[in-house]
Amino acid sequence: MHLGINYRIRNTVVEYKKNELIAWKHLGQWRWRYELVDLGNGSTQVTETFDGTYAPGIAQIWLNFRKAYPRTQIAVAKTLVRLKTAAEAK
Repeated sequence: MHLGINYRIRNTVVEYKKNELIAWKHLGQWRWRYELVDLGNGSTQVTETFDGTYAPGIAQIWLNFRKAYPRTQIAVAKTLVRLKTAAEAK
């Protein structure tokens, strides 16, 4: 991860359904989720979401103050492009 400085953070898987869903959180308690839908022909639709509703109130205030939701939407789009590129390279 890189937000001005390099750092590492421990994540915990909080939802998992084989070939369909994985969601994880870290200390802040907000969650990221990948939902997978098999489209056939070796294609998979991947939807990534960010959810701050599980975070404590103070963390939600921080997310809103930092305008995290619009910035996260941009980061999610970039992640999905990188994921697509990596998947198609195989």
